[in-house]
Amino acid sequence: MPRNVVDVPLFTLNDGNKVPSIGLGCWLGSMEASLRAEEVCKKALAVRYRHFDTAAVYGSERGIGAAVRGSDILRDELYIVTKLWNDCHHNVREAFEKSLEALGSGYIDLYLMHWPQAKIDGKTLHPEEHPTFIDTWKEMEKLLETGKVKSIGVSNFSIKTLAELFPHCQVVPAVNQVQFHPYLPQFDLQEFCKAHGILLSAYSPLGAPPSKHGVEPAQVVLSWSVRHGVAVIPKSQSEVRMRTNLTPVDLDDADMKAIDDLHKEPGKHRSLMIKVDGPRRLLGWEFISKGLFKMPSSAADVPFFTLNDGNQIPSIGLGCWLGAAEASNPSDRAEQMAKKALAVGYRHFDTAAKYGGEQGLGAAIRDSGVPREELYIVTKLWNEDHHKVHEAFEESLANLGCGYIDLYLMHWPQATLDGETLPPGEHPTFIDTWKEIEKLLETGKVKSIGVSNFSVMTLTELLPHCKVVPTDRVSPVSPASRPPGVVDIYARAPPSPDEPTRLSLLTDSTITAIAKKHAQVLLSWSVRHGIAVIPKSESEARMRTNIALIDLDETDMKAIDNLHKEPGKHRSLLTQYMTVPLEIMGWKYEWLGWNQAADGAILE
Repeated sequence: MPRNVVDVPLFTLNDGNKVPSIGLGCWLGSMEASLRAEEVCKKALAVRYRHFDTAAVYGSERGIGAAVRGSDILRDELYIVTKLWNDCHHNVREAFEKSLEALGSGYIDLYLMHWPQAKIDGKTLHPEEHPTFIDTWKEMEKLLETGKVKSIGVSNFSIKTLAELFPHCQVVPAVNQVQFHPYLPQFDLQEFCKAHGILLSAYSPLGAPPSKHGVEPAQVVLSWSVRHGVAVIPKSQSEVRMRTNLTPVDLDDADMKAIDDLHKEPGKHRSLMIKVDGPRRLLGWEFISKGLFKMPSSAADVPFFTLNDGNQIPSIGLGCWLGAAEASNPSDRAEQMAKKALAVGYRHFDTAAKYGGEQGLGAAIRDSGVPREELYIVTKLWNEDHHKVHEAFEESLANLGCGYIDLYLMHWPQATLDGETLPPGEHPTFIDTWKEIEKLLETGKVKSIGVSNFSVMTLTELLPHCKVVPTDRVSPVSPASRPPGVVDIYARAPPSPDEPTRLSLLTDSTITAIAKKHAQVLLSWSVRHGIAVIPKSESEARMRTNIALIDLDETDMKAIDNLHKEPGKHRSLLTQYMTVPLEIMGWKYEWLGWNQAADGAILE
């Protein structure tokens, strides 16, 4: 291009050709777009756009060509991009000539392979079937010999697909056109492309962060992409928006960092592409199973803890206990709650056979499209099933419908038979039950096993009989409940302040004073101590705050650590099962190794 009639930066490709950093995306939402494309393109040319991005499948090539030819603008002032559609991988030259004829532009500046997947007779081919994207690329390289195209490149290629392509290239792609925006800043892909001399071009580059520059949010997002060295092709049919999109603003380093960090907020690290075939599928190919097109996780950014078997657990999960065991519609409520949590970015869910919500949780997960490997699912063996561990496990697995369980816990050490709670010495003891749980690992259907509500005493009794040491234990832990000598790594959340008859951590003056400085305190305190937490909530707003950790300073940590030393505060806050004084679910506190009074106060 001898001159650029619009004041936007030019990027230089690896073949020496130059591309305007901002162009007009000419996908108009339907395949019957030729007449509309001509009118849109005329508006864009009038406001000095010179870079136009279309594709055979958009149906807009003829309209763009007509607008360009009717404009009296010199061809060498224009930059025209079009793309090879999936069903033409087996006849690249024919498809190229058809696009060139439709555009009527004499030559094409940049010709892209639209997607790596080929389609023949309406069927999408598997990655290894001919023509592969490697076969297709070799045919595209031949187009350069015709002199009718200046540069060739790819679109929607990942690091994996590019790495597979490179060894077979005579010509390295000049461009890789992908999604790139503040919610999906593919910096790893950009760095990979830079290292190989490939320019990243962004479709769907717009979001809507706030602006302090007195300009449109779209200008902020486009300027952010250009500042990162990414060519952008926003779509618009509005002349006003075309003008503002074409006017970058000068973002300072603080602005850049704020936008760079947007994707780290819960639920925001995501693709904005919604036209998919089904969960985790796009245009016939799976996102992950072939490793060829990997959509990023929208999971919240929380720390992971490593268990003693090497598996990792997110430090914050969602507790799926919905109140009384006979809660109304527990499955439906669990499904709705899990859907909210998945949208917020939760990936760790803690349920139990007794809760009645396994089926609802499973339904929400299956409908979400979140890949199974991103999820961490915990469920538990109830007391009345200690004599039939394998059967109870299979029932939970069927209810969840999730293929495998990440962590299976013995809910309590005490067993119940025919409605009667067995004393510690009677079969099945928790030692007998644990031996049956160990056998579940041989099935490959559970990754880790553990216990819940075990004390130092019950753990000490169990450990000499273990082939597999429990990876986890669940106990109600809080600053006011820290049994000496017990290390908890998996904790229920503190109680809700909505229960006025109970001592509440959430209204404690120490906690509220620290909360004035921070957004979230108790969960961050637990995670800082290396404890995975599973707060319960059906409120989306609370889910969001619960999963947002904050950095407590040493003064805050010490203040919370010492809470239990204040008079009347060293106590358990677990009350729902305490219907008989000094007993819980049929076992005396001493059998459990609990050193506490009937009201939950810890005995010193």
